[in-house]
Amino acid sequence: LGSLSNDRILALRLRRPEDGDDLFVRRELVRLLAARLTKSRRMLDLIPVVVKDPSPFVRQQMASALYLAPVKAAAYWLHYLACEDPVPAVRASALAASLEGEPRRDLWDALLNILVHTLESESNEFVVRTALLVAVKTIEPAEDSNCEDRAESNS
Repeated sequence: LGSLSNDRILALRLRRPEDGDDLFVRRELVRLLAARLTKSRRMLDLIPVVVKDPSPFVRQQMASALYLAPVKAAAYWLHYLACEDPVPAVRASALAASLEGEPRRDLWDALLNILVHTLESESNEFVVRTALLVAVKTIEPAEDSNCEDRAESNS
């Protein structure tokens, strides 16, 4: 099958969730979708479908996938998952996903806004603890980098 056929199959399966163990299939499809987010506009159109998936486990996988999406889509949908999803574990996953892989400096402002919003308005203790952890882990490398920059400029 060609790439176009694979994209159609992926889209069809994500748009028609089934009961039972199907969530495992959809989670894997979201992982495959992540690799295509930068290559196909049609794949970006699937993000609103996946963030409304009935399974919180699929939405958690989408949070990780969004860090591979173009900046505007990633910022918008990460905010949605972190601040508006009805399930605390999904909101926490959307925050924690920022700690996976290489940091995206182009998402720094969006992540900061999400963290501020979460710390100001979140009532779930688990999500607040996750936001604090993300804040600390995000600030530590920035501080280390600033210390190195200052040391180099003083030399």
